[in-house]
Parts: sequence; structure tokens; C-alpha cells
Amino acid sequence: MRSDERRIYFFDLTLKKLGKSSHAPTLTEVLDVWKECFDGENAFHARQSGDVLYFISDMRLDEVEQTATLLISVIDKAMADAAYGHLDTRETRIIRKEEREGGHLSAHLVISLNPLKANTHLCLLEGMRRLNASSVQFLLNSLLRKDHKAEPDRFTYPDPSGAKTKAGAIRRIPYLPLIDLGGHPSEMLIDEIERGVIRHLSFIQTKEQQPFSDDPYLDEAEFQLKVTVKQNIPQQKRWERIAKAITSRKTEFSHGRISFVDSNHSVRNVEFDTENATIDNTQYVKFRTINKISPPLAEGAARIVDHFEGRMVALLKDDQESGE
Repeated sequence: MRSDERRIYFFDLTLKKLGKSSHAPTLTEVLDVWKECFDGENAFHARQSGDVLYFISDMRLDEVEQTATLLISVIDKAMADAAYGHLDTRETRIIRKEEREGGHLSAHLVISLNPLKANTHLCLLEGMRRLNASSVQFLLNSLLRKDHKAEPDRFTYPDPSGAKTKAGAIRRIPYLPLIDLGGHPSEMLIDEIERGVIRHLSFIQTKEQQPFSDDPYLDEAEFQLKVTVKQNIPQQKRWERIAKAITSRKTEFSHGRISFVDSNHSVRNVEFDTENATIDNTQYVKFRTINKISPPLAEGAARIVDHFEGRMVALLKDDQESGE
């Protein structure tokens, strides 16, 4: 990775909750949780017995630009020591980690405060190894889970049945707020689907596990609906047609996959979310490259890098204005 260049990936940040209710938190509400964790120096999640730590290094809200920026970091004790070579002498200098130190990587996440639609906000994530969308989503949701455990009545919605408390007020039901990061389909994916052979779509719905037959070692886990695609499907706007079909079944299925043969005659399977027809495979997520970054960036940072954040915000604004 060059120090003066970064790939920036485009995602939908979707606000949701655990359970079947359609109620969802607002972005302001979940940002408040993350900000409280950050201010309280508790915005982290440890893995591998504490040898790997994911955390929010820095956080900033910009009311003028209507954006929120989070600097997400990981420290991993098992990362190799840094090594540098001299171009003239060819000598090598190795920087050894000290006790309880690890390799440090960071990625900026810029979120638009203005929703694309209900419960959905555009966000941009700096491409960095070990900090893909799944890792960032896991960290942010772990902070929401931690807060919910400490304060279960912080997020509530009115009982749909209209039931009331003894005091006569509408009973409120606590819920766990969650977020999902779904990638925008890249031009490469759309082009492959336009020119390739679409094999089929699969829609998947997880269910509560229950025994299958009488065998105690077999459980039902999910239902899957397979949809075939006719070979004479028009080549114009194939992805738009498929995305419309995907989102039309979002109340029945949570996710699925599209299987197609690409231009190299290889079979590809791409996971999607039915809420917004967003993509889970980083290979096929839309990105733009920011280059000529000056001063250049290190792989890790303690604080938000102002000049780089500014370029990401500008990219976000350009995308919003173009309506891509």
C-alpha cells in the first residue's frame, strides 16, 4: 500500500434492531452511544484473549458538512515487526515491538448525517487490511450490545398491542439497536452481470433452530428459495432489474446470493442483503482512489487525519450530488 494513495469504499449504513419489529434507532442515537463509549475510553472490543484489540481511536461530528467521522483501529500483538531497507546501502532496520505492543492499523469511516432514505445513510470506508466492513461493523455493534446490556431501557418502542402500564402509560418494549454495512455494487460487478451468464438467485431466511427428523445431531437452520434466470434476459439494465427483484422480497428473506459466470468463464457467487440490494463481497464493492495525499499517511493513526478526512468528505459530497 502506498502512503500517498488510498482506496475508498462506498457503503450503506443501515439502522436496524434485533427482532422482527420494523422500529429502528436513529443515526443520532447510535452515534451518541459510540461517542459516550469513546469519551469514557471504553470504545473497544478485545479478541484472542486480549492480544487483538479493535477500537475507536477518534471521533468527530461536523454539523456544517453534516458528517460524522470515526477513526477505527486495530492493534494486533501477532503482527510482524516493521522492517525498513536503505536504498543505497541495502541495510535493513527492524523495529521490534515491546511487551504488550502490537502492529497498529487505522481506517477512517465517514458517515453522512443526511439519510439516503429511511434508516439508511451513505458512508465511506478507507481501505485498510484487517479493517474491512465486517470488522468495523462487528466493533460498532459490539459497543451497542455492551451499552444495551448496561442500560437495557435506553432504546424502546411502544407496544404494538397498545398494552399499558399500571400508571396508564403505553408500555414500551426495549430493543437492541444494530447497524449493517452493505457495499454499493461496483461498476465491475454490474458489467460482469450485464455481459455474463446469470445462473440463478438464492434467497435465504434463517430460522430458529429445531430438530430435523428424529436425529439429535441434525437441526433445521434456514430456508432457501432458488430463482432461475432465463438466458434471454435483456442485457440492458440487468442489475437494476435484479436489484428491484431482490428488494421486493425483503420482508420474507434477509439475504441471498447471485451466481453468475464472469467474462473469464469462472463461476462467481456474490452475497447480497435484501434491504437495499447491497453487496457483502469486498471484491465487488464500489470504490474510488484518492491519490497524491500530502502529507502522506502512515498505516496507523492516533487521531483523525484532517487533510485526508477533507478529501473523503469531498468524495462523499460528490457522490451525493451526482446521485450515483
